[in-house]
Amino acid sequence: MGYNDYSGDRLGYEGDNYNYGLTLSMPLDWNEKSATQSSRLQYLKTKTAALDRKAEIERVYDSSLATIASDREKIAVAEELTRQYKELYHMTKAQVKAGFKSAYELESLGNSVEIQKIEKKMQNYNILIEKISLYFDVKTLKE
Repeated sequence: MGYNDYSGDRLGYEGDNYNYGLTLSMPLDWNEKSATQSSRLQYLKTKTAALDRKAEIERVYDSSLATIASDREKIAVAEELTRQYKELYHMTKAQVKAGFKSAYELESLGNSVEIQKIEKKMQNYNILIEKISLYFDVKTLKE
């Protein structure tokens, strides 16, 4: 509020003039839009990182499942070969007794049976190793 003595020549008025006013001060944030965009960008980065982690976990999981399936197929093949080698072993054993085959051929077939049994064990261990590896890979990726 202010008080002024007013005298005007043009209007022919001499008197007191009162002024009333209100001052409003408010800071304007010109960066508000920028801050909003920055927050949105950060949100999108976080969301993208989460999706990337999920995709990585799925890739590791799918790869491990494929490896385990492959190892199980190898076990099935080893079982089939073991069955066939055992049949050949028994037939060869009879031929050795009859004198048609040598003991070395019988021993070779016996070794083949043992090799297939060891192959089955190895593939079972490979499956266990893959499961353990998958567990720790997924656990690490989730953290």
